[in-house]
Amino acid sequence: MRAEHRSWFDMLVRACAFITAHLQRFAETSSARSACSIVAKEVAQIEALAVAEHVSSRSARMARKQEVRQQLVGALARAANTAWVLSRTIPELAEHAESPAKMRMPDRQLLTFGRGFVAAATPHAAQFAAHDITIESLTQHIEAFEGVVAESAARRDELKQTRSLLNESLKRALQAVDTLDVTVANTFPSDAAMLAAWKQARRLEKPRPRPRGVRPAATSAPVVSSAALPVSPDAVAPAAAQETVMPEVPVVTNVTPIKAA
Repeated sequence: MRAEHRSWFDMLVRACAFITAHLQRFAETSSARSACSIVAKEVAQIEALAVAEHVSSRSARMARKQEVRQQLVGALARAANTAWVLSRTIPELAEHAESPAKMRMPDRQLLTFGRGFVAAATPHAAQFAAHDITIESLTQHIEAFEGVVAESAARRDELKQTRSLLNESLKRALQAVDTLDVTVANTFPSDAAMLAAWKQARRLEKPRPRPRGVRPAATSAPVVSSAALPVSPDAVAPAAAQETVMPEVPVVTNVTPIKAA
């Protein structure tokens, strides 16, 4: 989960826990009950999406692709060295004797190089086999890398979709918390301790901009600030921990693919 999402997620968990702990103090018809249910539902959804986000993450994709790529490069390097030896008696193999390990190739170019080598080596499969290089093994390495490249692209698309869903879920949860802000303020207008405790639950460890399209709800009864409450200093969260509503800033969800070496 991204850092900006984690800050808001942790706040949602605390806010939901606070309302649940004091649910009996709200009327049966209070909007706090439905809003808290929405937050709880979205928190579970965000947790599930965070797992999917990790599975589709760039680091996971790149680690798997790099492993298979190195296996292919190693196999082609050994085959190229063999082609160099065989070129003494089969001159046409000389142009395929350069190892891909010495060249910086993007994924698609490496696949093209591999297929070209297999095409050139196939008529001399017996000679390569005598040096423990089989065409079948080279083909398997090429197909494995081709598959992981395609999978990486699919995972990249999944990641974009997952982050979009996560952002939407976070928006719905924050809108429900806006409702809770109003309900708490209206239900406990003179309960300084309750308002201070809610403010503490609503704090952000590291204030972050809200996801795109999410703004605090316009209310007729905004949450009372700590400065206006007759509360002892010990009952109020430190200034650094108080919630700060930041201007709306777009959340970047696109992931730019990294060009493999």
